[in-house]
Amino acid sequence: KDRAKRSTFQGIQADCYVIWLGHNDCSQQVAQGTTPTAYAANLQTMIDLVMANSTRKGCVLLLSSGYPNLSQSPYNYSDYWAAAKSLALSNQHVAHLQIANIWGKDYATGNANGLYSDSIHPSNKGYADIARVLSDVLLSAGTQVIV
Repeated sequence: KDRAKRSTFQGIQADCYVIWLGHNDCSQQVAQGTTPTAYAANLQTMIDLVMANSTRKGCVLLLSSGYPNLSQSPYNYSDYWAAAKSLALSNQHVAHLQIANIWGKDYATGNANGLYSDSIHPSNKGYADIARVLSDVLLSAGTQVIV
């Protein structure tokens, strides 16, 4: 299992690795047992694997989505976003970008702007906006971006 994980990142040559996870971890928290702590541990494993096994040592950008039109318990989506942000603060060459901070503080705002295709997934316009934001972040080289 560990060997398979390592080989996934071996030989990759990139300046930036984007890891976009969290929605399913939150929505499946009871069924899968993925608490924010377990989620953070999984992300840290990915960060460690990228840094240890890739050919070029670039940055890792942890991407968190916008607000879904759903609620979860006992943990909500912001608990998972906070875990990703904490990892960005505690690891070198790791940043966190939270789309929810750009699209508005609730689902209704992003949806009114046509950024969602359903209760959770971005629309084509939403994906284009994420690409624009990522481009802006990547072009602001030399700074740690935590939004």
